Amino acid sequence: MILTVLLILQIKHFFCDFVLQTPYQFLNKGIYGHPGGFIHAGLHASTSMIAFFVIRPSLTLGAAIATPLMLPFLDQPLVQDYLPIFWVILFATLLRVAADAYGFALLALHRDRAIATIAVAGALASAGLNLVLTPLIGLWGAAIAFAITSGGLFAARYFFSRPRTFSISERPAKS
Repeated sequence: MILTVLLILQIKHFFCDFVLQTPYQFLNKGIYGHPGGFIHAGLHASTSMIAFFVIRPSLTLGAAIATPLMLPFLDQPLVQDYLPIFWVILFATLLRVAADAYGFALLALHRDRAIATIAVAGALASAGLNLVLTPLIGLWGAAIAFAITSGGLFAARYFFSRPRTFSISERPAKS
């Protein structure tokens, strides 16, 4: 199932980046805020929606099979006990998805050094926070570590994806 989804999305990505992409999009998608980039992103978004409509029947079938198997577990006391942790993890996941959006912006802006630095710092922060918080407060520690790391990734990727502005005295010399 997952391989099918990945295959369909890879095929969609190939068509958007090679078959359907115009020279206008190709030449301008790396310029922050340029209409060519918005057109290219819109092309990806619209074809992703089409891809998910193609995938949807199999997802529906998977949910129909999984739901009866999961229902007995949802009424257990432990699920109720850990429900607040679930909301923290869900919030952290949403932060991570937002951070990934800015990660794609960094990729489009060719800021490879920022991508690598943020990735290494995020991995170290995640490992460190989990090593400290999980033994102290258990599953809550892991959820909080995930939320802090996701927030840090979001902030760093947002900061480094903003357009760079220079004053006249700071403007880099042309080579």
